[in-house]
This record gives sequence, C-alpha cells and structure tokens, in this order.
Amino acid sequence: MTALWYVVQTQAVSEHKAVKELEQGGFEVFQPMAEERRLFPGYLFIKMDLENDPWESVLEYRGVTKFLPKSDSPLNLPAAFVDDLKVMIAEGIYNDHSFEDMLRKYAAGSIVTIKTGPFAGYTGRVDRY
Repeated sequence: MTALWYVVQTQAVSEHKAVKELEQGGFEVFQPMAEERRLFPGYLFIKMDLENDPWESVLEYRGVTKFLPKSDSPLNLPAAFVDDLKVMIAEGIYNDHSFEDMLRKYAAGSIVTIKTGPFAGYTGRVDRY
C-alpha cells in the first residue's frame, strides 16, 4: 500500500513538539506555514502507510491527541489537497484568496464520491466545510 496523508490534532500550542516527535519516529510531517503563521493551528498532516504503520501508535507520541475524523480508523486526505497546499506555499502564492480557491473544490454544493469506509462508492453533496 502507498503512504497517504492524514490529519492529526495536537494538544494546544504543541504542534512543534508533535512534529519533532513524529519526525524522530520516522514519519513525514507537514505543518503548513505561510508568512510565519500556522495555517491550521492545532493540526498537522502526517504521511503514513496503514499496512506498515499501526495508526494507533501515532497517538502515543507526545503532543498528538487524535486523528481526524475520529473513527475506527483514520481517513486519508485527497492527495491533491496536500500537494496543492505545498505548491502554493513553496511558490509564495499563498494568500487568503488563493487558499479559498483551493478550498472551493470542497465548497458547499460540491458533489463528492466517498472512496473508503462503509459508504465507499456513494456520491453526495457537501453541505458545508
């Protein structure tokens, strides 16, 4: 299986501690920053392969509180979301307008298809994000 991106929530103001711990544990971690501010305070992106990395072990790292969404197993993010975000930050084109454009892919009214879990294959409409 391929490593995919997931979201973990951290303890209040503990992102730096959690990043250090997870990286020391061998995980690729992404903490989006633009203009020296956190884009998602309290949250980190972690890349992992659920077949080789028991996700429950990530919860034992200092600073990590849970995966989002909280369920029986974590759900991965669309790869394009993390990739687009990294490109925007790397190229210095991040601003509130460009970030909103990216989120618009998942805006209220968007049609999405669920890829994993008990509702895999079902199509739905996003009510809000």
